[in-house]
Amino acid sequence: MGDPGESLTNSPRCVLAAAGRRWPVAAAAPFWSDGAGIWVSGVPIAELASALRADPRCAVTVLPVEGGTEAVSITGTARVYGAHDPPGLLAHGPAIATALTALALKHAPTLVDYARDVPRLPRGQLPEGLVVARVLLDHVETVPAPVTDGMGPSLPSIVPAEIRRGLAGRRDVLLAVADPEPRILVASWTTGLALSPSPPDGTRATAVVDGDRVGMILHGTIADSHLVPEHARWWRGLAVEDARVPARPPGGIALPD
Repeated sequence: MGDPGESLTNSPRCVLAAAGRRWPVAAAAPFWSDGAGIWVSGVPIAELASALRADPRCAVTVLPVEGGTEAVSITGTARVYGAHDPPGLLAHGPAIATALTALALKHAPTLVDYARDVPRLPRGQLPEGLVVARVLLDHVETVPAPVTDGMGPSLPSIVPAEIRRGLAGRRDVLLAVADPEPRILVASWTTGLALSPSPPDGTRATAVVDGDRVGMILHGTIADSHLVPEHARWWRGLAVEDARVPARPPGGIALPD
C-alpha cells in the first residue's frame, strides 16, 4: 500500500463515524491534517458532537484523491470544541484558529459555494454554533478504494429524485458500524443494496455516499449481506433533510428515475 500522507494532505473530504444510540452516526465533511490529527468542522460535524462527547472513540475514512486507488482508514479519539466548552475554546484558541484558517484555505472554492446557499436556507436549518473536532490519529493505514464502475443500486424513493440522480450509478459506499468500537468499511453495493464486503447479519449500520455537493446517509440493519434501510438523511450544499424509509413490500420493485 502507498503512503497515507499524500491523501491526508491532498484529499478534499473524509467521513467521520462514532457510536450512536440506535445506529452509528456518521458525516461527510472537509478536513485538514496537522500531522498528528485531523480537524473537521461544519454543519455535519455539529450533528456528531453529542455522540463524540459521550464516547470520543471514532473512525475516519479519507476518500481518495481524484483518480486515486487508495483510501486512508483511521481509528482515533476525538476532542470536540464548541460553545458547550468555553474553557476548552479559551485554552486551545490559537490551535483552533490555525486549523480553521487552514481548512478555509484548503477548501476555499467549496466554502464559497456553501456561502451562496446560506441565504436560501430556512431559518431552522441555519447553523446554531460553530463546532470543531480534532481526531487524534491512533492507527492509520491505506486500504483499496471501493469499486465504482458497474450498476449502482436503486435508492429509496423517499429520497428526492434530485439526490438520487446526483448519486446514480455510484457503487462506492462507506459503511459505519460500531462493534463495539466504531469502524468504517470501504465497500461497494449493487441492486437491492447488496454489500461487498458485508458485516454479519443483524449488524446495525450506517451507509454514507458522498457526491458532488450532494450526499446521502442510510441507517439500517444488515440482512443476508444487504442493507435494509430504516431512516435516510440527504443533503445538497448546506441544506439537510431526513425521513423514515417505508418498508418495501415483498417482491416490490423500485425503478430508477
